[in-house]
Amino acid sequence: MSEKIGIKGLYVGFILLSAILSSACSSAKKCPDGEMGTLRTLDLDGCGWIIELKNGDKLQPINLDSFEVTKQEGLSVGLSYVEVNDMAGICMKGKRVELTCLEVRE
Repeated sequence: MSEKIGIKGLYVGFILLSAILSSACSSAKKCPDGEMGTLRTLDLDGCGWIIELKNGDKLQPINLDSFEVTKQEGLSVGLSYVEVNDMAGICMKGKRVELTCLEVRE
């Protein structure tokens, strides 16, 4: 009888541990070392979407469409990027960057 209780206890413990670990993984951020920013749309020729960082700097992402993010004005995002120096742009609103990570933040 005590063996059945022990096995049940192990089984329940395993279930609880699995639930805790899966919730921890699902709440983990994709861009843990990234910066916070806000999507902004500009009504200027040659400018589409930019990202405004918390410090006010503006970024022109060259690969924003590579990420599954529904673009909307004021959307809070976490991001990581590398600066792109070998491409010219006509927007003239901040650094041109290639996003390496992008996620919606609440």
